[in-house]
Amino acid sequence: MTRRIAVVLSVAALVFALQLLSPANLLAKPEFAARYQTSCWSCHTNPYGGGVRTEEGLGFERTLSLTATQNWLNKKFPGYDFNPIVNKNLQLGADGWLMFFGEQVEGPDSQGKQKTKWQSSYLFMEGNVYADARLLPILHLVAGYDVANNATETFGQIDGLPAGLYFKVGRFIPPFGLRFDDHTVFTRDPLGFSQLAQDSGVEVGVRPGPVYVMAAMTNGNLGATGMDLDKNWYAATVQGGVHFWKFTVGASFFHNTRDDMIREVYGPYLMFGWGPFAYVGEGDLFDQENPAAVNPPFPSKWAHGWTMIHHVDIQIIEGLSLQGRYSYYEPNIKVEKDEYYQVMGGVNVYPIPFFEVNFQYRHNSEQQPSVNNDELLAHAHVFF
Repeated sequence: MTRRIAVVLSVAALVFALQLLSPANLLAKPEFAARYQTSCWSCHTNPYGGGVRTEEGLGFERTLSLTATQNWLNKKFPGYDFNPIVNKNLQLGADGWLMFFGEQVEGPDSQGKQKTKWQSSYLFMEGNVYADARLLPILHLVAGYDVANNATETFGQIDGLPAGLYFKVGRFIPPFGLRFDDHTVFTRDPLGFSQLAQDSGVEVGVRPGPVYVMAAMTNGNLGATGMDLDKNWYAATVQGGVHFWKFTVGASFFHNTRDDMIREVYGPYLMFGWGPFAYVGEGDLFDQENPAAVNPPFPSKWAHGWTMIHHVDIQIIEGLSLQGRYSYYEPNIKVEKDEYYQVMGGVNVYPIPFFEVNFQYRHNSEQQPSVNNDELLAHAHVFF
């Protein structure tokens, strides 16, 4: 326990130090930002990343594939150029994800003995369609709808102002931490920032040169769509970052007040890229008050926990990379043997432009109870 507390205090000290640096670039695939030392708004209209792409992002997509297939396509279909920009005022986009999921489960066999077996299924994870209406050179109306989960991320955005100033109003995911395309990582879902965590409110940001700061004030009912006039819920999110040399360093803070919960989450992140190597890491502490808590998993009204992720992507050839990831989640430092960790190894390939395939094996470990629950996944992703 003493060692665990020491680790938490070390992370807290790192958070403070990074805030002093006025700390980055975010993407739904932050490993791209790390490798190419770019910013999320270079490829996405949304400064926080994800969703409809910019013209630069579309150009990047067209070349994101194995070189051999890219050359074959150019010879087979010379002059063919898919362009989702309908005209100078309207652009379309989409993301479709299908997952094959296999997991280990434990249960009694016909003789009543405990046995581990595999079960599997397909899942239509996401089916996002986007439209970006450029009402003025500085005014966007961005609409996104996920047909698989009946969720929307729609907002108006004033952008292109001096010093990279922008204003956003509508429904969006608060800009906390690194926005991974895999929402199941411990720095996303367990902290409340899944792909369904859209909230209604306002956001403002400024991006002078390599430094940026963004802040949002929202309802605080992440994922819900109604108003909260009688509940006094709210959420405040702040994030800052700086890009220098081949590093991106940043930190985020999130406060959420609700009737049954008061939660604060804060932590740093780091990205580094050198040639084919890209590293992305994030560590977050959280404090959560549960006024009605009388039973486990919260032995008291307060829970203090932390989580971290280390993700490595190594490009073997253009369009093919190996991936490795370690994630750790401690729900409450006051509870013994409640932590989780996951080790992932995988292969990511873009066989042709606008199409991605990913294969992963995930080893999961839970201290209590200890069970066999490893996972084998395959993702297919079509996008533009």
